[in-house]
Amino acid sequence: MITTRDTFRSVGLLVLMALPFSAARAQLTDAVREGARIRVTTTAVKNATGTVKSVGTDTVVMFTEVNGATLALAKPDIQQIRVSRGRSMALGARRGALWGGAIGAIAAFILIASYGSDYNTGESHTGAFAVQSVLGGAMWGAGIGAFVKAERWDSARPIDKSP
Repeated sequence: MITTRDTFRSVGLLVLMALPFSAARAQLTDAVREGARIRVTTTAVKNATGTVKSVGTDTVVMFTEVNGATLALAKPDIQQIRVSRGRSMALGARRGALWGGAIGAIAAFILIASYGSDYNTGESHTGAFAVQSVLGGAMWGAGIGAFVKAERWDSARPIDKSP
């Protein structure tokens, strides 16, 4: 039998797990350097991701992530550059918890709508079932997200467009 005390314990545990995942706001990256992993948006290309090969006076040359091909980008055409700060377990766990909680909520809604208030018991425990489904999904999602990790991106200052 699911009690209110068990539900509050689950909520408290989830809140305590989420506290360390609060992240400080990202800082601007000073420059795009050779070897940096970047995501670029230009007038012709949207969200090209790759590694910087070289930065010239008028172009940025990068190896694209998809096939390793070289892509030369004219500095005046670059609208945005984002520099990778690496993969983060905390960010992955946070994103995973959000996705898992949403999936748990959808699953609870479908089961409750299908079977009514007497799902698995003769009594009405749909609220506790819904809360536990959301929390269970969030915990599974956080675990999977921490394992998979998520990439953090910072906006770079605009490249000097004068030669």
